[in-house]
Amino acid sequence: MSTDLRLRLEVLEMAQRSKTGDFSTSLAVLDGLLALYFGRDNGKPVVRYDVKKPRAAERDFVVVSDPAAATAWYVALAEAGFSGALLSTVPSVKIPGVDGAMGRAGYGLAMGEGMAKAATLDKYGGRVFVVLTDEDLACGLTWEAALSVAQARLDSITVLCLTAGPQRVKPVQEKWEAFGWKIFPVPDGHDCVAMTLALARSKEQRYLPSCVVAPVVLGKGVPFLEGKLVYRGSLLSVQEFDLAKESLATPLLSVI
Repeated sequence: MSTDLRLRLEVLEMAQRSKTGDFSTSLAVLDGLLALYFGRDNGKPVVRYDVKKPRAAERDFVVVSDPAAATAWYVALAEAGFSGALLSTVPSVKIPGVDGAMGRAGYGLAMGEGMAKAATLDKYGGRVFVVLTDEDLACGLTWEAALSVAQARLDSITVLCLTAGPQRVKPVQEKWEAFGWKIFPVPDGHDCVAMTLALARSKEQRYLPSCVVAPVVLGKGVPFLEGKLVYRGSLLSVQEFDLAKESLATPLLSVI
């Protein structure tokens, strides 16, 4: 089974096993997180991290604002080599690699702003990457932080805005531009190569914060789940779970 399908299966299994987590959102943001942790910028990783020293000063910071995406975050961290990342789907700073744990959506960018300001005061050159979903975009605190970050010209912040496209948060790109952010649009949030390129370009931006805006599909990778709001925040039945596992294994079977 390919890495992509294997990790999607891990997301489903974690959600079913723990009886918590929004696997639909996690499947949507997984590719963006993989671009963050495994993308290469001129041979160097997009995000600087050391699995042996997860709290090392010489690192970048990643904040996943929506707790519904925690399952995908932990799967990506485990794949990167952070120990203990598969032990929980509940956001917790006790998990290696987790710099900020949100109890609800909408608080991540404000936390990222604080991290960036602290890094500036300490004269530390690390970047802060904040992953946002539609739930974050629907919260006023996100936009308050967006305006504050732009006014402070915190160019060490990159937002990875992964939107499934509900009408209540549109037009996404135009809103970020109006708030004074430099936009790096990506046509497909599941194209890891394009996502990596946009993230790498965002790191070169000066004097303005950066936002990589990319559309994603809820339940990505499992055909009968894709794009269906009814599965957000819910668990699969035994029959649906078996069908999902079968659909993820199908590409492998077709090759054989």
